[in-house]
Amino acid sequence: MIWLGVIMTLFAGIAGLYYRPRWGEGAKLCLLCAFMGLAAFPAGEGNAFFLVLESALSLFVALCCLFRLHREKLLCRRGQRRAKQQPQRGGRLVLLKGGRNAPEGRGCA
Repeated sequence: MIWLGVIMTLFAGIAGLYYRPRWGEGAKLCLLCAFMGLAAFPAGEGNAFFLVLESALSLFVALCCLFRLHREKLLCRRGQRRAKQQPQRGGRLVLLKGGRNAPEGRGCA
């Protein structure tokens, strides 16, 4: 059971360093992986059902963490790419005349 704790703790550390998640779902899942890895150390050996169940749940959480962190990274890159492609617009505010029902002298943005 100790090997599972070592693997989960290393995975959480490497994923945290590689993806550098902000405080969102990815960071919380990364912390959950680290906590599950540390909690596996004192768990010791148990019956086969316990070992299979904990291994399956740890694998599931690790995969969820990996997919979420990768998705956050892709969305961040896409946002940066879009920001570079859009031309910079001037910061002027243009006031337009109001319609029929607007009071005279009052513009709308």
